[in-house]
Amino acid sequence: MRLNLEKLNQSLDKGLSQVYLVGGSEHLLTINAIDQIRSLANKNGFLERDVYTVIPRFDWAVIEADLNNLSLFSSKKIIEIRINSESIGRSGSKAIKNLLEKLNEDILLLVSSDKIDLKLSWVKDIDLLGTIIQIWPVAIKDLPNWLKSYAKKLNLILTDEASQLLAERVEGNLLAADQELKKIFLLGENNIIDEEAVIQSVSNNSKYNIFALSEAILLGNRKRTFSILENLKLEGMQPVQILWILTSDIIKIIRLKISMIKGKPSDSIFFRLGVMKRNIPLFRLALSRYSFKDLKNLLHRAYHVDKVVKGASRGHSWCEITQLILSTFNKDLY
Repeated sequence: MRLNLEKLNQSLDKGLSQVYLVGGSEHLLTINAIDQIRSLANKNGFLERDVYTVIPRFDWAVIEADLNNLSLFSSKKIIEIRINSESIGRSGSKAIKNLLEKLNEDILLLVSSDKIDLKLSWVKDIDLLGTIIQIWPVAIKDLPNWLKSYAKKLNLILTDEASQLLAERVEGNLLAADQELKKIFLLGENNIIDEEAVIQSVSNNSKYNIFALSEAILLGNRKRTFSILENLKLEGMQPVQILWILTSDIIKIIRLKISMIKGKPSDSIFFRLGVMKRNIPLFRLALSRYSFKDLKNLLHRAYHVDKVVKGASRGHSWCEITQLILSTFNKDLY
């Protein structure tokens, strides 16, 4: 049986399956789904838990041996298998098939994976015997509402402005959003989180941050841009973090540029791309400054910097980052 994440609570109210497969690239949602299943299992007497993390050359025989060694007097147990990829080879597929054949009312099998391929034979077997929960990332345009709903589960009230700002700052990273909400709550005096609380928290108590760098570049303020960049270097900011915000902005402007071909981009398009209302004028300014060719060249250079930062190409990370930023001001440097 296959379930959407939204239907998990309803399914658990009806009882536990003998086996679950939870998969998706959004780790916070995967973790929360597993916690829900595990919590109900604990209430139903599954008090022991064996956890196996599948790594290259993993010995699947270990799980089978542990299962065979269970005594008649053992308590109910959760066998949790964590797979970093859906590709587990023939030995892994065979091992899971054997586990499924040996399951009984005292064993709950809980498998998690970064992604799920419904065509794989062992996945099909779980589909027949248990429950598959495939988790999808939250769309950027839906993120502010998702954040408000998630904050409510933490007994927090997130204002509309705060949810918009936090959505922009975390850029779709739900684990980062979870950490920020909890940090803001610990630092705050009540459970109402407004825009100012988000600004103070996400700034990490630094004089400058990567979002200030982004705004300076969009504004076309060269002097302020390199002043902020120097401070970020002194504060220990890594090149990969700066490259992330630069590439994100370039991609957003390209998408806005494409929408201009069809007509003047409306505020709703900015919103769907995760651009805060107060930053729309900055993006409109950048739109007027760059041609489509300029943006393609910038994205190409960002791709090159990404390879340098990750060690796939030769070069000095900070020099390449600086050159990329210089290119946003001087088209001759493409």
